[in-house]
Amino acid sequence: MENAREKSFEYANEAIKLIMSLSTGVLAFTITFLKDIIGAKEINAKSILIFGWFILLGSILFCIWTQFSITGTLDKIASTNDKTQFNINNTNIRLPAILSIVRFILGLVFLIIFTLKNF
Repeated sequence: MENAREKSFEYANEAIKLIMSLSTGVLAFTITFLKDIIGAKEINAKSILIFGWFILLGSILFCIWTQFSITGTLDKIASTNDKTQFNINNTNIRLPAILSIVRFILGLVFLIIFTLKNF
């Protein structure tokens, strides 16, 4: 059972790394290639784009928070005798993880809306 608990922390950490990598990649790609994608025409709904960028940045920050929470929980597991009270579903891990996923999806939605308004 202890091995399954360790695996759950590993998988959660990998999933958060994936969300963080995707958020960072989408953010960097859209900032870098905005002029190449849009071209010389005027940018419509720029506020939607900027809002989407800030939402993605928030997702990255929540991913970092989740990773620190996982690290802290693993440290508590290693330093206490009662290991049953700490698991991957604790609020200190679950809350920032859910917020990072929701913000990632919202950021993508805002970028899609921006794209639709400009093409």
